[in-house]
Amino acid sequence: MKPQNFTIKQRLIAISVFLILSLTILITYNNYFAVASIRSKVYDTVQGTVRMYSNQMDRNLHSVDTFLSNYLYMNYDIKVLDQNPKNTTQWFASLDHIQDNFNTSLPSYNIDSFFLYIPEKDAFVRCNSVLDKQIVLQIQEAIDQGVFFSKENAGTWVPLEVKGTYYLVRMLMYGKEASNRKQEIDRQHYTIPNQRPKDKHSGRI
Repeated sequence: MKPQNFTIKQRLIAISVFLILSLTILITYNNYFAVASIRSKVYDTVQGTVRMYSNQMDRNLHSVDTFLSNYLYMNYDIKVLDQNPKNTTQWFASLDHIQDNFNTSLPSYNIDSFFLYIPEKDAFVRCNSVLDKQIVLQIQEAIDQGVFFSKENAGTWVPLEVKGTYYLVRMLMYGKEASNRKQEIDRQHYTIPNQRPKDKHSGRI
């Protein structure tokens, strides 16, 4: 049987098909590894960005904790509110001083607001901020219900949902009731009685 002879045209077509298939396979191979490499680099970049943002947020929250802890236990006006009756001249002066201090300090921290809540005297002091009345009312309600002082939430930043938006809220307790509440939390592993606390609460969002 004689070998089949191919014309030059047929040979050129065969070579062209072979080259096209080879190039297609090579391009597909390169694209696959290029996409995999890009995905890996994007993942590493996103992971690094998230880690950097998380570390930055942790540092910011820690600085807020330090500021408000020092303010709560060293500020003279806090002691005035603790030791003086409501609606006196000194009482209102201290409220104004606290609000001014909050307004002055707020730009230094990446948060929405500082506030001081005294349930037994029905006083809620906060700095000028983006918080609307609904948010303030829900925070007060959560404080009165002991949400921030349960076993799992005490001493931490607690997420609070208001109208579809989540806020991180950190509460500090001041006064003799603070130590009593700590003992109560230690005894109760999950809940605190739904009663109005008799101390001052200072927090931030």
